[in-house]
Amino acid sequence: MGKLKKFGEFNTINENSVENSYWNGTGKHQEEYDKLYSELVPSSGSSETLNGELLRAASRLYHENFNNGNCNAKSDNWEYCSHCSGSGEVEEESYDDEEEAGYTECPECWGEGKVEETAEVSEFYDKFLTLIENNIPEARKTIDTIKNIILSGNDNNYVYDTLIDQVVEYVKNNEDKPLPENYDRD
Repeated sequence: MGKLKKFGEFNTINENSVENSYWNGTGKHQEEYDKLYSELVPSSGSSETLNGELLRAASRLYHENFNNGNCNAKSDNWEYCSHCSGSGEVEEESYDDEEEAGYTECPECWGEGKVEETAEVSEFYDKFLTLIENNIPEARKTIDTIKNIILSGNDNNYVYDTLIDQVVEYVKNNEDKPLPENYDRD
């Protein structure tokens, strides 16, 4: 079996286009992926082996993006808006002394009453990204791109197909072994 391709060797327009999407069941390694997934990934819970958990991790990330828009993969940390003191409304300016000023949506927080302080990848999905990154060095740029997508909401769905490709190629070319002892199976 051949060596893994480096991220830069993937042509995301040709190799991972709509015609080669795991979401549509037509991924580059679809048959191998389906076979390996059914052999190594249990119907629920974590896998017993590294290769199984790598497939499960990539599949969970893929599903979270395409099915949920990464809403569960991102943890937002919020603080109250200082402009409206957390109410979401500010007093409208009145230019007529006889007319009482009303309230309008706060322009700083868009009426939410809170502003995002920081965002991070949720602990649950970060463990999947870390497992892949620590075991498949060729996937590091892919993982960085996926983290950016999760945090910023940018849309580059082809990178998820690239991740599945990289994991399948790793699993095909590397002997399976137990999960790392420090891996959180929850």
